[in-house]
Amino acid sequence: MTIVAPSPVVRDIATASRARRGKAALEGAYFEASFRDDAVRARQWLSAPRDGLAVEPVSEWRAEAAVHLAEGDLQGCADRIQKIRARIAEVPATGWTAFELGLIDKLDQKLRGVPTEDTLKIRAAVNLDFRPRLKPETEQVPHPVLNENAIPALQ
Repeated sequence: MTIVAPSPVVRDIATASRARRGKAALEGAYFEASFRDDAVRARQWLSAPRDGLAVEPVSEWRAEAAVHLAEGDLQGCADRIQKIRARIAEVPATGWTAFELGLIDKLDQKLRGVPTEDTLKIRAAVNLDFRPRLKPETEQVPHPVLNENAIPALQ
């Protein structure tokens, strides 16, 4: 039996396989915009080369909606959310449509300024600093995910 190691995390579009480059660019843009609120980095992912396998337009529109929101373009975000909902209404309900609608609902809540608990926890985990602490143990800062009072509010 052959054991295949999991593929590494794509941290740069150049490290993605040619076939998956388009999808990696869109998901990278979505992640940077949605969870890190880094509009500049998200826009870089979104403008990366899109060669490789075709990607469902809904995934592209979701990434664009997240980038627009991170950039402060609320109307651009709302327009893409509406476009996604219309497209998904045209196709049969599947696990994929439920997944995409869940992501869109979270973007829509963020657009309206209604943070969800799981979004706050994910955002806190993404922004954690994993470097070793040099402070004495008595001065350690509580873990932000375990201490709900330390979770930053969405802006």
